[in-house]
This record gives sequence, C-alpha cells and structure tokens, in this order.
Amino acid sequence: MEAEQLLLLWDRLVGYDDLTILSLFATSIFLFRSEVLLCCGSKEEVGDVFSGNWGRRIQVVPLLQAVLWADVLK
Repeated sequence: MEAEQLLLLWDRLVGYDDLTILSLFATSIFLFRSEVLLCCGSKEEVGDVFSGNWGRRIQVVPLLQAVLWADVLK
C-alpha cells in the first residue's frame, strides 16, 4: 500500500475514532477482488491475488465509500 493511501486510512481512523473502519476496509478489499478470489483453487493463488503490484494500487477512499454507501448506489 502506498504511503499516501495509508495516511488516508489513518486519517479516517483518527477522524471517526472507531476501529470499525479497519473491518470495513478489509471487507471492501475482499468485495473488490471477489470475482478473482472465487476463481482461485489454492492458497498460493489467493496469496498471489493480494501480493505484487495490486497492493500498491489500493485506493482507500473509493473502497470505503463503496462499502459505506452501497445501498445508496443501488
């Protein structure tokens, strides 16, 4: 994860003063990669999904917004 994105996540943690943001962020990552994860046949493949360059492209704010306001977008 890029430093800027990590700081944005910390900003949300401090601003909301609630660790629930971490579970929401983790949920958003799994939802975002759900199609690829469902195609994985081994734990090594799952590890490959979350390693490498993909981790550097994580955008904290859009992922959190997608989980927090999912009902609004439907």
